[in-house]
Amino acid sequence: MVSGPDEVTPGALQPTVLQGHGIRLRPWRDDDVVQEPDEASRLIVTDMQPGPADYAEWLLQRRERMARGQCVFWCIADETTDEPLGYIQIRHLDIDFTRGNGELGYWLYPQARGRGIMYDAVELVRRHAFTARASGGLGLHRLQAGTDIANFASARVLRRAGFRMWGIERSVLAHDDREPSDALNWELLAADDVDAQRVSPNVIPTIELDGIRLRPWRDDDAAHLPDEADELAKRYLPLAAQVTKTSFAGWVGRQRRFVDEGHVVPWCIADASTDAPLGSVVVFNIGDRTATSGEVGYWLLPAARGRGLVAVALKTVVAHAFSPVDAGGLGLTRLYAETDLDNHASRSLLRGAGFRQWGQDRQAYTAADGRITDGAYFELLVTE
Repeated sequence: MVSGPDEVTPGALQPTVLQGHGIRLRPWRDDDVVQEPDEASRLIVTDMQPGPADYAEWLLQRRERMARGQCVFWCIADETTDEPLGYIQIRHLDIDFTRGNGELGYWLYPQARGRGIMYDAVELVRRHAFTARASGGLGLHRLQAGTDIANFASARVLRRAGFRMWGIERSVLAHDDREPSDALNWELLAADDVDAQRVSPNVIPTIELDGIRLRPWRDDDAAHLPDEADELAKRYLPLAAQVTKTSFAGWVGRQRRFVDEGHVVPWCIADASTDAPLGSVVVFNIGDRTATSGEVGYWLLPAARGRGLVAVALKTVVAHAFSPVDAGGLGLTRLYAETDLDNHASRSLLRGAGFRQWGQDRQAYTAADGRITDGAYFELLVTE
């Protein structure tokens, strides 16, 4: 439901009350009770979130900026209790050469996180922003947003709302207590097919098997990884897939981003007793070649090789990949794999899992150790 804005002076903006899905977006009030920013907020929010001591000045500044037509600011409140849960804004509305654009920003208090509230708030604001002025909206044609590359929760909200990530600014965000971080840039047009662009993160189920456990990777897994890649890893894995203590943080960060983009489902192959990582099995490039295809990849740490662990893991991953989405699977119809032609262990493993070799090419790859190698191609269909 939408209620009309109050009468204001020409050029001024006021937050139209928007509500639905258990929340109400309304103006901030003088008597709203605000909380001190928590540690997570301090890492990702600048001047958007006030504490109790500076709330009055913060609110006055925002009212002045709305009076100048620069921005619109909402309190995200519980629809039943009217308790403040968070904040959402659209700013940069007064810049002439980007007329019709607005930049989205938001935050939530800790007790409101993990409940889908911010997604619902973004949906309400998106519809209002793209509604014509004559119908009570802001009449925008484009929304943009920026997130810290490490702020996965915010990126998930934007992807689910249909925003597309269009660029990365490297080391652009300054911090007092850590190195500068990268920023992701997002946009959504009023003309976009929002439903077609929505992306929800993939789910990585934990699967218990004979002697091993397939589970998501954790930050503390780095302690169990080698200081440098071994000879077989250098021979058969591309550099980006060689995971060591020093490269793990960057690698796992990329994996999590790809999971959120819907392209990858990576498992850590862990010891069932100790939970220590033994290797990796992953379905990646999901939807890259056909809408329901995916590529399989895997590796093991040296101490875990020769025990048939990947064969056990791969059989389960194949079953999960081909299971229907409504049954918790990926709903794929084709899996494929690529390996060096002379990697006989990998070729044997794929054949044992039911894959068939359908082709090969010559001098196609440059290995991490500098060798120019031939490739072998395998595939498996759900109908097989």
